[in-house]
Amino acid sequence: TSLLAHLLLVLAFFELLVFCLESIPASFLAALLFAVHPIHTEAINQVSCRSETFGALFLVLALIFYLREKRWLVGLFQIAALLSKESAVLVPVFLLAADLVMPKGKVLDRAKRIAPFILISVAYVLYRKYACPVPMHIESEMLNLKLQRVLSMAPALIRYFKTLFWPPYFQLFVSIDFAKNLWTVSLYGIALWSLWDAWRRKSVSLIGSVLLFVGFAPYLQVVAFYPQWAEHFLTIPALGFYFLLAIVFRSILSVQNKKLRIAILILPCIWAACLGYRTYERNQLYNDLNRYYAVLSKSNS
Repeated sequence: TSLLAHLLLVLAFFELLVFCLESIPASFLAALLFAVHPIHTEAINQVSCRSETFGALFLVLALIFYLREKRWLVGLFQIAALLSKESAVLVPVFLLAADLVMPKGKVLDRAKRIAPFILISVAYVLYRKYACPVPMHIESEMLNLKLQRVLSMAPALIRYFKTLFWPPYFQLFVSIDFAKNLWTVSLYGIALWSLWDAWRRKSVSLIGSVLLFVGFAPYLQVVAFYPQWAEHFLTIPALGFYFLLAIVFRSILSVQNKKLRIAILILPCIWAACLGYRTYERNQLYNDLNRYYAVLSKSNS
């Protein structure tokens, strides 16, 4: 079921890209890279981590049907996402990004469209806090401690971006070293500038940017939790990363020089092959428990 959920997520992501970018080749390359990336080995091989896959699947389906103006289906998929992963309370933010790139609608119209989904998230939070049989355990602590963690996430974020480009042979859950400088502020500044620029231009890249940067929000240690760093946390940010990459691929495909276009597009195929082999290595490791624990005991996880 985990593998099936991943395959459905890849197909849904491909459909979202085709709908937004109107370029099947660019969408195919981006969805292919997302499909074979080793970050998914955690969620597929470990049943406790697959909530990320299910949450991402229902989020992408909600986005697709929101763009297709099937609002009642959006609500159903938002609820399914919430029942899969609590960070799905952010679904209205992703829907708003999709709404902002739609050409029609004044501010009031957009507010009316997004309001029902905000109410669903609010209702879930209230249920989770006051009515759910499983209590919500959030330790009370000073605001300055939360800010210190959030503003010290640079090493973790840089490690996440490195993993998106070139993941190591094996890594599981790890503790992180918090920054002792202003790197994090700079990274947040870049993220905010990217979001503002995409919004100003009403570019479809706003959807990818919000998926990438807002997708990290639940893992910025506003509330301290363990593990502090894990590859399966990258599932939704990876959707944004490869969404933006699909836009790059679409631009390359518009180049007039056919030979140059082909030469440049061979690189993503080589990249996909390398990622796919690394994923194969990971899966072989997961399927040999003795070797898995031997490698795990020697890692920094």
